[in-house]
Amino acid sequence: MTTPRRPILSLMLTQMLLGPHYYSTYNSWLPKSAVCDSYIWVVTMSKHNAESQRSKDSAEGLRFDAFSFGSICIDGKTYEHDVVIDRGEIRKRKKKPSKKFRDEFGHTPLSIEESIPWKCRRLVIGTGGGALPVMEEVKQEARRREIELTIVPTVEAIKTLKESPAHTNAILHLTC
Repeated sequence: MTTPRRPILSLMLTQMLLGPHYYSTYNSWLPKSAVCDSYIWVVTMSKHNAESQRSKDSAEGLRFDAFSFGSICIDGKTYEHDVVIDRGEIRKRKKKPSKKFRDEFGHTPLSIEESIPWKCRRLVIGTGGGALPVMEEVKQEARRREIELTIVPTVEAIKTLKESPAHTNAILHLTC
């Protein structure tokens, strides 16, 4: 039995759509002798391409689907806790290090003790309805690092991230 030839036209079309980088990915995923179902391959590579094309230095490429008190939907996934967007990756805000300042502010503030996503040109902090205090040390550290700091209610923060996400990280408080 002879080995079928790879569908060269499909490969060329996929490279035109997804870029030449994916030829090597194609070779590593499928041996040269494999029969390629071009439809499945293109769908798989398109998903891979979408994830790999997300900018790794900002919120660029994220889709903010919905926001309401206590909940935000980003790229089809719902989060019911404060989120940190660090170079396109979304994680839960770990505010435990800031809890010791709660009595001083009447609310757990954003403090320098937290894991703040500093690797950016601009940091957007969504304060919920405006109640999240941002400690002065955070503002001083942003100035020291020459990072533009935008502190606005979360609704405004989301608008900012949608309008100009390049080189931007964010911390979004979802309540009060």
